[in-house]
Amino acid sequence: MAYYHIQKLPEKWLYTASAASFLLGLTPPGILAKVAMMGLLGGITASMKSMTIAIDENNLQFWFGDGLFKKKYSLDDIVCASQYRLRPIQGWGIHWIGTGWLYNVYGLDAVEITMKSGKRIYLGTDTSEELARTINDSLGVAEIVKED
Repeated sequence: MAYYHIQKLPEKWLYTASAASFLLGLTPPGILAKVAMMGLLGGITASMKSMTIAIDENNLQFWFGDGLFKKKYSLDDIVCASQYRLRPIQGWGIHWIGTGWLYNVYGLDAVEITMKSGKRIYLGTDTSEELARTINDSLGVAEIVKED
């Protein structure tokens, strides 16, 4: 079963990040350091402007932006997937949230993926129901319902 979805960071957040990095670059002292920081923040924002998730008959893969950061997991290594609601404090980006790694470009909806090793990963998406269903259908697993 194939799945392919791109979630984009809303333009207002791109504009806000761009304006903030520009203003940071204008503040003295250390104008060169500020300009370098502005370039770094601009590069991070550009590379994290979207997240693509793709599933084919063998693999689940996802990447940010144009593919600077890319991960690939074999479906054979996955036990199941379930919808997951992030708390606002868990945020966006790539980081550890206590029970596993979060990969999220924007929003609070995610899919929790449990691996055979016991490891968990969380993929932020605006189509969490469809993504969880597609993964579970690919694995031949019934729908997982989690209690909060």
